[in-house]
Amino acid sequence: MCIRDRSALALAVVALVVLLVGLDLLLVYGFTSGLIGDGALVHSLALSPLSAFRGLVFDTVVVVAAGTGPAVASPLASVLGLVGWTVGSLALASWVLNR
Repeated sequence: MCIRDRSALALAVVALVVLLVGLDLLLVYGFTSGLIGDGALVHSLALSPLSAFRGLVFDTVVVVAAGTGPAVASPLASVLGLVGWTVGSLALASWVLNR
């Protein structure tokens, strides 16, 4: 692996971390500033892949194991968000490799 390859890989990892953490911070900012209402928060968590996964785990494992609890995320929106991020990532990777 040459230096150029390592630099590209490091840049890709940094960009991914910035994107993922940035999306979560935008969700937090939107909720605290009032841009995202209480009712819309459950569905808007699907916009970030980290929040969609976290919400799906909380809703399907924690709430189901406890028996009852508040709705922490929309399972359908979380699954659709994760599928969208997966398909989008694969499409972008295919496009970059085929150009």
